[in-house]
Amino acid sequence: MPSEMGKILGLGEIQRERSVPGRQEVAGREFRYILDDGGEPFSSLFKRLIRHVQPPLPTSGAAMIEGCAVTLPKGEVWQAISYKGDLLGWRRQIGLGAESLNVNIASLSGDTLVLPDGKMVDLADCKTKFY
Repeated sequence: MPSEMGKILGLGEIQRERSVPGRQEVAGREFRYILDDGGEPFSSLFKRLIRHVQPPLPTSGAAMIEGCAVTLPKGEVWQAISYKGDLLGWRRQIGLGAESLNVNIASLSGDTLVLPDGKMVDLADCKTKFY
């Protein structure tokens, strides 16, 4: 049964439990995970990362912080981001920015986080925090 807010917005049932970004494919959107070393607020690192290459490469769309942190068994924290629109442009913008800033990027394949060195970590072995 749809919630009252779902009825008002015409959305039907509003999902109450969040899923790790990228576990389910979303048409027109890609998800990446950025290593958060805690040296600065993640929002600042994200802004530096997506603005580093000038002029910007994407011709459309946007990138955003997904509000999900995945902590690996060894304590590394990876923050979820996504982008949509010009996927190739955003992929290059973020990849070149990460390379220049020495920032590590991981991706998700099903229930596995694929690290830059090719190692794979099962999400079941990690702690996930939504904020």
